[in-house]
Amino acid sequence: MKAIILAAGLGQRMGVLTKEIPKPLLTISNKSLLEYKIQNLRHSGFKDKDIILVVGHLGELIISSFPTLTFINNPDYASSNNMYSLWLAREHTADGFFLFNADTIYCKKIYQSAFDCSEESFVLVDSTIKDSHDLGVVIDKNNKVREIDFHLPIDSIFGKGLQISKFSKRDAELFIAFIKESLDYGLFQKGVNIIQREWLLKMHLSALDVQGLPWTEIDLPEDLKKAEEILNQNETF
Repeated sequence: MKAIILAAGLGQRMGVLTKEIPKPLLTISNKSLLEYKIQNLRHSGFKDKDIILVVGHLGELIISSFPTLTFINNPDYASSNNMYSLWLAREHTADGFFLFNADTIYCKKIYQSAFDCSEESFVLVDSTIKDSHDLGVVIDKNNKVREIDFHLPIDSIFGKGLQISKFSKRDAELFIAFIKESLDYGLFQKGVNIIQREWLLKMHLSALDVQGLPWTEIDLPEDLKKAEEILNQNETF
C-alpha cells in the first residue's frame, strides 16, 4: 500500500515565508514539516518508493531534499487544488492507499493508531475539536462517516478531520471515480478532503478518533509558533 502526500500548493496564506521555500519545507525545531511525516512513515515500514509526493510550487527543492522518494509533478498547481494533485497520482491508488496533506504534523501515537487500525477504510478525527467553520466529520450510529465538510451544523459534528485517510482497494476506486466526476463537472473547488454525501454512502469509511492526541496544521505564519509550542511540550513527534 502506498502513502500519498499532497505537497503542490502555493501556501499563499503564509505570505513571504513561502516565496522562496515551499510550505512543506518550512521548519519547526530545525526539522521540516515533511521530514516529520516522512520519518514517521519510514519508521512505520513504508519504503521510499512507496511514499508518493505530488509537488508543484518550488517542487525542485522538495525533490532535492528527499531524492529517494517517488515524485509526481502538478504543472497546474497555481490554478488547481489538491484534488487535482491526487488525480495525477491515481495510478498509485489501485491497491488502496493512505492520504496525507504535507502541511500538518502529528505525534507518533497518531501514526501508530492509523497503521494499527484494523478498519479497511477510515478518516482520522479529533472528537475534542468541534467547530462549524472547520473541517467537520459527521458519523452515523455505526461509526460510518456520512459527511465531511466545512460549515456543518455544530450539533451534528463528531469532530475535526485530521486530513489523514486510508482507502481500501474498493473505496479507492470509488474515491477516484468521485474525483473524476468532480473534475469533469468543475466541482473540485473544495479540495480533496471534501467528499460528497452521495459518494460517502457508497464507501465504507469509518471514523478513527485520536481523542486530543497532539497534532496541528500549518495554515498561517502564527501556526508555526503554535506548532513549536506543541513540540516543546511533547517528545513524541
